Amino acid sequence: MAMSALDRCRHFGVTNIRGIAYMPGPTDYHEGAPPGTLYENSDFYNNIFEDLWGYTNPNGMGEQGRRDLYRYKQQLGIKFIHCYDWAAPVTQVDQNKRLLTFLTHTVFLRVCDSLGMKATVPVSNYTMMLLSEGKADQARANIEKVFVEAYSDSPPSCHGPPSRRRNVEDLQRI
Repeated sequence: MAMSALDRCRHFGVTNIRGIAYMPGPTDYHEGAPPGTLYENSDFYNNIFEDLWGYTNPNGMGEQGRRDLYRYKQQLGIKFIHCYDWAAPVTQVDQNKRLLTFLTHTVFLRVCDSLGMKATVPVSNYTMMLLSEGKADQARANIEKVFVEAYSDSPPSCHGPPSRRRNVEDLQRI
C-alpha cells in the first residue's frame, strides 16, 4: 500500500514542518530579462540581493531592506525555505592572479541559519537545459560549482557533515 506524504512524515517522526516556497523577486522584476542584465537568471538569493531577504546592515548601521526572512520567521514561524533559480557563483581571475568569486549565496544560508531556518539548494533548470543539449560536462561543472559553494564553508543551513558526505558521493556518481 502506498503511503501519502503525511503518512511518510508521521512514519519517520517528522512533524510540525513550517515551510514556504520562496522566490524573493524585486518589485520591478519580470521574466525574460535580456542577457547580461541584473535580472538575467532570476537568482535573487545571491549577495547582490541581500536587501530583499537580509535584515542587518553589514556595516553595523542597524536594519535594512525588506527583511523577508526575518518577517517570515517572526510572523509565520517559518523553519524551512524552499528556494528556486539558484545559479552557480561566477569566478574570475583579476590582474594580480587572485581568484574572485561573485554572486555568492553563503550570506543567504547564514541568515537562514541565524533565524533557525533550513533551506534547499536547488539544481537549476539551466543544468537540465545543458543535459538536454548533450552538454553533460558543462552540466556537471555547473553542479560542482553549486556544491562547492554550498558545502565548502559548511553553512549550517545545509545540514552539516553527514549530508555533505552523501551529496559529495552523489556528485561523484554523476
